[in-house]
Amino acid sequence: MLDKDGKCDVLATSRSKVTQKEYPCLWTRTLGQGRIVCLTLGHDGAAHEHAAYQKLLANSVRWLTK
Repeated sequence: MLDKDGKCDVLATSRSKVTQKEYPCLWTRTLGQGRIVCLTLGHDGAAHEHAAYQKLLANSVRWLTK
């Protein structure tokens, strides 16, 4: 689903320690009347407790439900 048709907006990228390539870690897109957010960060409890991560999730939900 990510950008096969050029309709995704990549908002953040991260660099792989293994391949040294950059990959999208936060992207959005609309599909018809729907909205999609993909966030690949936050795989542990420490991330979930971080205020910036919580704000990112809250902003994502706000955008999704607009």
